[in-house]
Amino acid sequence: MGKIQSFVPANPNFTFLDATIYAFNATTVNFLTPNFQITVRSQNPNDDISIYYDRLNVYSSYRYQEITFRTRFPQTYKDHNEENQVM
Repeated sequence: MGKIQSFVPANPNFTFLDATIYAFNATTVNFLTPNFQITVRSQNPNDDISIYYDRLNVYSSYRYQEITFRTRFPQTYKDHNEENQVM
């Protein structure tokens, strides 16, 4: 009999790298409308397994309160041991 190989995938890693707030608008009392640009690093630590993301949403929170709308990142494919940055 041949040897059976099993795969135990590791979770992908996401790291917040940078944020820029621009066009901070306070035209209405008690209502702010900022625009954010963020940079996130994603890493697939698996040696033999690739990951395809068909849906990946991101949002900012402060003290467990969402302070931005959820934004969808583009679909992406991560080959094994691949790391890159998404803005």
